[in-house]
Amino acid sequence: MTISTIDVIANAESAFLNGKRGTFAIVRTPEDGKLWYAAPGVQSEVLLLRMYANGRAIDENSFSGTLIIRSDAKKDQRWFAYYICDDHKATYIASSWDEIPDFSLTAVVSAPNIPGGNEEPIVIRAGFTARSSAVARVQNEDLARAVAVQEQLRRSWSGTMQGHSEESYTMAYQSGVEKPNAVNDFAMI
Repeated sequence: MTISTIDVIANAESAFLNGKRGTFAIVRTPEDGKLWYAAPGVQSEVLLLRMYANGRAIDENSFSGTLIIRSDAKKDQRWFAYYICDDHKATYIASSWDEIPDFSLTAVVSAPNIPGGNEEPIVIRAGFTARSSAVARVQNEDLARAVAVQEQLRRSWSGTMQGHSEESYTMAYQSGVEKPNAVNDFAMI
């Protein structure tokens, strides 16, 4: 069954806007340029984002557009749709309906501001290939710290990221100062 890119976007938006269980979005708001995680009744800031789609690496600084993901445990189905809206027109980028839907997401999101709720950050891991898919959302401080440490290691192994050395990244982290082009290494965690 072939599905049009317009239908992919429409179905993803419908699931999200109707609050379908297991559906969430990551979106950059044009008003303030902030990156947000949104799910039914929840909106929290994205602290770290590593996404790979269409052979392109995207982080919290370079992400634009809207990513909607749904994981339906009852039907054992998972899907994603990634697109960019400009001038009220949606431009399709990638989805799990592509012939080769290789996609990976790692995100750490600040704890939702829910009175009496869990105050730990949310960690999201998702992966899609032509043969399998998995989506996990866990609210756990230790896991969020582990993801942050892994990201520091990845950055040190690759030398530089966004033109800044690992040394400046680590020094900023240790001193608590805002790092250039990086999240303040989960000061909220």
